[in-house]
Amino acid sequence: MPAFNMTSPPANPTSSGRRLDVQGLRALAVLLVVIFHAGLPLPGGFAGVDVFFVISGFVITGMLLAELEFGHGLSLQKFYFRRVRRLLPALATTSISTAAIAILANPIGTQITAAFTGMATSLFVANGYLYRSAPGYFSPGAEFNPMLHTWSLSVEEQFYFVFPLVLLIGWHAAGRSARPQARRWSAAALIFAMLCASWWISCAMSYGQPLLPGISAPTQFAFYSSPTRAWEFAAGALLAFSTGWLRRLPAALALAIGAAGLVLMAWSALAIDGSMRFPGWVALAPVAGTLLLIIGGSAGPNLITRLFSARAAVWIGDRSYGWYLWHWPFVVFARALLPDSAPAIVLASALSLIPAWASYRFIETPIRSARQASRRATFRLAAICIIGPILAFGGLALANRAIVSTPGALQIGAALELHVDEVRHCEGTKALTGLQEGCTWRAPQARGTVLLLGDSNAGHFSEPVIAAANAAGYNVTIATLAACPFVDLQIFSNGVPNERCQAFVATALAEIEKFRPNLIILATATDGYIEEPSTTLRVNHESALAQNPTDKARLWSAGLSSVLARMTHSAPVLLVHPIPRFRTWTLASCAAYKVWLDPMSCAGTTPRSEVDAWRQRSVQSELAAISSNPGARALELADTLCPLPTCAVAKGEMWTFRDGAHLSVPGALTLAGEFETAIRRQARPD
Repeated sequence: MPAFNMTSPPANPTSSGRRLDVQGLRALAVLLVVIFHAGLPLPGGFAGVDVFFVISGFVITGMLLAELEFGHGLSLQKFYFRRVRRLLPALATTSISTAAIAILANPIGTQITAAFTGMATSLFVANGYLYRSAPGYFSPGAEFNPMLHTWSLSVEEQFYFVFPLVLLIGWHAAGRSARPQARRWSAAALIFAMLCASWWISCAMSYGQPLLPGISAPTQFAFYSSPTRAWEFAAGALLAFSTGWLRRLPAALALAIGAAGLVLMAWSALAIDGSMRFPGWVALAPVAGTLLLIIGGSAGPNLITRLFSARAAVWIGDRSYGWYLWHWPFVVFARALLPDSAPAIVLASALSLIPAWASYRFIETPIRSARQASRRATFRLAAICIIGPILAFGGLALANRAIVSTPGALQIGAALELHVDEVRHCEGTKALTGLQEGCTWRAPQARGTVLLLGDSNAGHFSEPVIAAANAAGYNVTIATLAACPFVDLQIFSNGVPNERCQAFVATALAEIEKFRPNLIILATATDGYIEEPSTTLRVNHESALAQNPTDKARLWSAGLSSVLARMTHSAPVLLVHPIPRFRTWTLASCAAYKVWLDPMSCAGTTPRSEVDAWRQRSVQSELAAISSNPGARALELADTLCPLPTCAVAKGEMWTFRDGAHLSVPGALTLAGEFETAIRRQARPD
């Protein structure tokens, strides 16, 4: 897509009038994204999308201004037709191919999500669908949606639809008799106002403020939506108004500005990560870095522009759109087919450049280079490119209905059965306050009550605890809350405070003092909260955030000890240590063809030494908390679940685990004997 200088020939031009350094900047953007998605150590690579947004604003505004000033006026029809021919054929080809491959290579658990995301992509609303229907961009599960990356394409397409109208309104607001310079100022002022409004909304929502009605997840809305991303396009657009002036910058100053932009881009790639609120304030870094690099190249060739204008950089930049389209489906399918192979994902990311090259050579270039198509031909092309993928993804959804009825899929479906605490909605403290009667399982002539409490790692013990406690003569009451560890700390997930968790812990502790059960069984995925970088902890609003595992373990021990001290005044506590974890495996991620042919080929293993190394800090933290509370005891289940040097997710034909951190219902029931022994030993007799 060419970028024009509005008052003079562009810096670093080709015969077509495009800037080679801007094409090289596209190469940088796509490389950042591909490297990040390949799992290589570039935590801020996802900010390459923001680089694309700024470039799009700069390039498109340059094209539109050139038509307004030097052409016969801006034709919206011609603009939209160019966008159709430029974007839709390559997108439709990728979408149809992805839908076909996904029938066999996509995990069956995410095929429906992939199908609906693909349909939304074809209608240019994938960002809205993902905001409403899917987990966050960095959430587990999102990594198996081969159309996840198309949210950014929908944002761009929505920008292309709205922005020319905004520019025209601003251009004509100066009046019919106004000079071109006055019209430029009028249009720039309106775009600046749009930038300020979008920036304010983006920052507020990134940090959890629901400014607009109907927004249930403001941080996720900030990431996916056009209104919260428009300021990035507007920043590039405003820069396009200044290209004539920028061309007169002194060479040394232009080089220094470009160097500053390069430093900002490097910082963005290395220092930003998925735990930060994004876009928010943090997005200023990649946006400003892109603007500075464009400014630095506006005054003519220099050391940095020669770097970005190198033949290899321009070659990748020319194919950046196709590479962006193809790389993510390749990554998803490689992850599903070879889940334990990080090199396979890197190789798949690199190989996706082959169809990107083919797309550029045989689809994008011929269509873009062809003589201007008629209105009817363009409408026909658009219809094919929209309806074709919708039909293909509809076929994927139908194929999924057939696959899930096969014996292998039914076997896996049984392993993925929800635990009873989820089925009966035993979330929060409703069971403790008597509002959720279905969360108590009664024994004949009960001797008392056992309370199962904690996060989803307590929930997956529901069946064995119910069986064990009832056999020992106790009623069982369950109160769990997913992603909520039962500690006296403030929990942050990807920078977002879990306020619901704090309320759950405080209310449960107060109710336990009234409830006074005979035994509290407390279970939490302590290892996940301590070891995973997405979770941060602090004691209160005045204290600093603990981000590294050592600091988090120290706070955890103190926060757990505080909770145990209050609990043991009311009942003895049995604290279940974290179970073995299979960090790169989940049953729902198994490719469809494996499920169809041999479901046990979806199994995974992990060395026991690796399991113990991962759990060591968490177990020590829990033992330290128990040591200061005589009424608490620990229950270790690792030897039962993993008796051999290699831990496995299945025993024979039975799936013990449903994902890398949770037991299946049949797997959990194998622990009933362990729990019954512990309950008989630890419960307080009435």
